[in-house]
Amino acid sequence: MGKKAGAPPLLPRPPGCLALFAKENADAAHRGKVVEEEAKAIQRRLREQLTQLWDENATFQRLMYKNRNQHRRAIYFRRLMEVCY
Repeated sequence: MGKKAGAPPLLPRPPGCLALFAKENADAAHRGKVVEEEAKAIQRRLREQLTQLWDENATFQRLMYKNRNQHRRAIYFRRLMEVCY
């Protein structure tokens, strides 16, 4: 009679597989660095845009303050005051 088919014996992984896993880990580390650099770049751009927004808001607030008495009855100015305050 023939041999029974059983599970193959467990063999250690060949070195080629280990090199593949090492390369995957290196790629994952590289992707992590790339994501971190992109996050820092986005944070820098947001900070610049927030500074610009604060400047524009300060200018708008000053214009509203300077023209409040003169234009307070105009409907467009009332709408601007709703936005401003």
